[in-house]
Amino acid sequence: MPAPKPASSPAEPEPAQAGTAPAEPAPAGTTEPASQVGRPLDALLITSAATLLVLVAYTVPMGSLDPTFFGLNAGASGRGWIVSAMSVGLAAALLATGAMADAWGRRRLFVLGASLLAVSSVAAAAAPDSLTFVLARLLQGVGGAALTACSLGILGDTFRGAAERTRATALWGASLGAGVAIGPLLSAALTATWSWRGGHLACGVAAALVAVWGQRRLAPAKVLSSQPVDLKGALLLTVGLVALLAGLVEVRGGWLRPTALGPLAVGLATLVAFVRGQRNRSAPLIDLALFRRPDFAAATVGAFAAGLGMIALTAYTAVLLTRALGFDGVTAAIVMLAWSIMSVAAAAGARRLPERFAPRWRMIVSLVGVALGQASLAGLDAHSGLWRVLPGLAFFGAATGLLNATLGRQAVASVPAANAAMGSGANNTARYVGAAFGMTLVAVLLGEHTGPEFRDRWNLSVAITAGFSLLGAAWVYRLRDAGEVAKGPQAARA
Repeated sequence: MPAPKPASSPAEPEPAQAGTAPAEPAPAGTTEPASQVGRPLDALLITSAATLLVLVAYTVPMGSLDPTFFGLNAGASGRGWIVSAMSVGLAAALLATGAMADAWGRRRLFVLGASLLAVSSVAAAAAPDSLTFVLARLLQGVGGAALTACSLGILGDTFRGAAERTRATALWGASLGAGVAIGPLLSAALTATWSWRGGHLACGVAAALVAVWGQRRLAPAKVLSSQPVDLKGALLLTVGLVALLAGLVEVRGGWLRPTALGPLAVGLATLVAFVRGQRNRSAPLIDLALFRRPDFAAATVGAFAAGLGMIALTAYTAVLLTRALGFDGVTAAIVMLAWSIMSVAAAAGARRLPERFAPRWRMIVSLVGVALGQASLAGLDAHSGLWRVLPGLAFFGAATGLLNATLGRQAVASVPAANAAMGSGANNTARYVGAAFGMTLVAVLLGEHTGPEFRDRWNLSVAITAGFSLLGAAWVYRLRDAGEVAKGPQAARA
């Protein structure tokens, strides 16, 4: 399908006022105004708030898993989907929404994404059964994908200089850590005082406010891709990822079940067809040549390792605190604030790091730090108290914050400006595909166990996910270019 063509004889856009984001021409058939109200501070605040909201929506179920399962009468398969559905939606839609944002307008896709997140969150809050809830969570993932891809694209277009982009993406990265902690805490508090549905309803209201805020205060981005959107590729990618991740979710019930093997086979075959198709298209959904660039490849590998190791274990840390250590839901969520506060602080502080500390080395250091933080959560027993858990969580959070800030920067810095949302979509697709793999593995290991057996299985989960983080660091290390090999950690910025 060809891309929308510009209207004939377009009016000459007015020069951008000082301090405002330049205007973007709207495609034919639209009436999107070339608003001049958008300013860099608006872009930073709105995109950070949107990213925080996506992570809140993503982690809300973790603060009320058992009440949600019981409230929806979810069976074993339904429980797996309740935990993983939003990951599936995010991973399947991130790259497609990034390409659409580059071609059709980032503000437009941002507002649509926020609106979809609002509607689907309300639907999740009102769901009468697990199937309805899972479908709503899938749509939350699609809306969240549009917000995430557009947010980094907008930041990349607004902040062009290396130093200011580093500062902006550091603050954006801080919103990731804040969202991960706020989601379970909000959910646990509302579950204790009202219902598990309250967290989803709150997300719906917040998403509606973000949609209005973005429409009023974001200026359309100046840089757009002139290439048509590869809708066939988007469909193949979406079907392939949904099928593959659906098979992974069903693996929780057994590797040899037809409901697991069938989707896995369909997903792999469809993704192979997608890759082959991308090689032969003049305007691909993802330019595979980008993977020959060490900076882009390193950022993608780092994001995949972050999902596979860090997100997978963090998602179940609150479950560890309740099932194995006897904390109640609210207390467990408050304890997780140690992780979040340090994550936010480290991400915000990353903007002050010297430019000679190359982003690739920041990824290596932070992935190793994540692995050490994960390892600190092993060896817990029934007598492990707050002070046994807090130091490791704080260190884990600090390493995560540095990693998030660096990945956010590299996602847009490693691609041409016209493809900033594509870069963001590819980076975050890798993150959430990794998260879906990792969360599935951890869920299979932990099962429904409690007490000593849960702790033994938790230790194994820690060892595996920490290993994934270290493998990611090693892989990023191998992707250094020759100049960095010679200069080491003091290399010039990648």
